Amino acid sequence: MIANQIVRLHSEYYGRGPTKAKTYMLDDLVVVVLEETFTPVDKTLISRGELDAIREIRRRFQRAMEVQFTEVVAAATGRRVRAFMSETDLETDTSVQVFLLHSANATKAAPDGASASRDGASASRDGATAARDGASAARDGGSASRDGASAATGDSTHSPEPAGT
Repeated sequence: MIANQIVRLHSEYYGRGPTKAKTYMLDDLVVVVLEETFTPVDKTLISRGELDAIREIRRRFQRAMEVQFTEVVAAATGRRVRAFMSETDLETDTSVQVFLLHSANATKAAPDGASASRDGASASRDGATAARDGASAARDGGSASRDGASAATGDSTHSPEPAGT
């Protein structure tokens, strides 16, 4: 889900999205790896040596989209994002987006901005609470490691959709 939503945002704002995307989750860390992200304009500028220009526009885009990207991760994990970083390797057309989450026993993210108690209970819109045991599930059909400490999720290859769909 995280990788697919990040790809959707890239597609919406760049006009095309990465063709490969995968999410990795471990404890308080979420990493999204995006491949084949460059637009034809990016490729043209890179081929003409305008590397600094591409780096700068990519950094500006990431700063401008930080709220949308962190909302995707918060919604998928149920946890607030405490830090977001992003970088692109121009030689391999690979980008990484790194999200550090607040600890599992810290205040949970809630859709309406409500906060939960530190004991791990999460508040819903109607004020009901549900206790959490701290266990995490692999999302997007990913698989958890043997010890349950990590999960890879969102493994997908994205093809451009036909026009008009």
